[in-house]
Order: sequence, then structure tokens, then C-alpha cells
Amino acid sequence: MKVIEKDILEKFHIIRNSDNEMRFLNMYQGLPISHVGKIIDIHEEEVRFHVSKYQGLCLQLELSTILMHDVLQNKIQAKPVIVDLRMEEVTLGSLKYYPTTIDSRQQIRVETNKPIKAILENYSEVDAKITEISKTGIGLSMNRRDYNAKFFGKGKPVKIHFKLPVDNKSTQHTLVTEGIVRNIKPMNNDFYFRLGIESFPRPSVEQVIEKYIMVRQEEIFFEMNRLCDLNISSIIG
Repeated sequence: MKVIEKDILEKFHIIRNSDNEMRFLNMYQGLPISHVGKIIDIHEEEVRFHVSKYQGLCLQLELSTILMHDVLQNKIQAKPVIVDLRMEEVTLGSLKYYPTTIDSRQQIRVETNKPIKAILENYSEVDAKITEISKTGIGLSMNRRDYNAKFFGKGKPVKIHFKLPVDNKSTQHTLVTEGIVRNIKPMNNDFYFRLGIESFPRPSVEQVIEKYIMVRQEEIFFEMNRLCDLNISSIIG
């Protein structure tokens, strides 16, 4: 395993001797999971931390994390060597400075538990599926055969028609919001594009989106709890 850069090791010793709290940042289904962790041991090649089980779960799934502290000149990327959810401990290696604009205070964005049907409109109408949503942003997938840069290219204004389940699964709120296409990326299977849209919802639409996000947050945290319990019980068994 690679030896950790001397400057990083020195900073970690300073942090351990002061408040001994570093903030971790991971993502789970669009939600930023960002808890503090405490340093247990520092070695030349790895550092062991006490962390929340939720952060440990994210490390298992993402296979990396971002570490933040005011003492550090920049954020640090690290990879898990050992993750023990029962003990709430992780050992990290491959630590390196990682310039990035990622921030744990970013606007909450959630992935939908299943794709939500939508219609994207700009002189022409095409079917799309919402895969993630925030108060002012929507991520959609669109079949390549339906994509036309003339209508849906980067910087194009669009309208999005969709329904969100909020109060219960049988209640659907029909919504329309305007937006601007900010980015377009091919998806892994090559048959679809992912469109990132900055949206400008009216207050009534924004309220429904906020409520949907709250419901999804509860569902996501429930799922994380279930996964943590399953993981811990498998270790004990």
C-alpha cells in the first residue's frame, strides 16, 4: 500500500491532537451523507477512524470518501481498506488531496425510487423519465432516438410535465415547471441520454417537490438502516 504524503500525515496528527473531528462526505441515492469521524490510529499507509454506521455503509458502497477539515489545505479523497459496521470503524488508505467543489451543504437532491414518467416540451414533445430531483433541478433520461439538439440541446428552454406521489402512493400531483437544459451526457447503456435541467418551479409546484423530497429522505434513511442491520447481523452470524 502506498505511503501517505508527509504533509497529510502531519495535518492528521494536528487534527487528532486538537478537536479530533473530521467530516466525511459520501452520497447515497442522491442524498449527501456527511457525519464527523474521529481518528483512532495513524500509520504511514493508513488511518483508522470511528464513524457512524451510515458513513461506513456508504464507504462500502462507493469504495471512497471525501474528508474535510479547516486545517487541511484542500479536501482529501480516501479509499476503504477495512469497514466494520458493528464496531463503527473504518480503515482508510490511498489518501490524497482532491481539489473539488463538492460541499456537504449542497442542496438536497434525491433519486426517485423508480423512474417517474415525464413529458419534455419545447415546440416538440418527447417522453422522458425523471431519475432525480431537487427543488431547482431535475435529472431525466431520454431515449437517444427521441433526442433532438435543436429542441433539447444545452441551453434550450423546456417545459416538464410530470406527476409526483406525495401523500400516499395513490395520490398523484400533476405538475408543470419550466427549466433550462444545463448538461447532456450519454448513459452507460448507450441507448439513453441523461439531461440535467435547472428548473424554475412556481411556489405551489416547489411545495409539492419539497414534500416529495422529505418522503424520499425518510424512505432512503429507512433503507440505510435496513442495510446496516443486515450487514451487522451477517457479521455476527
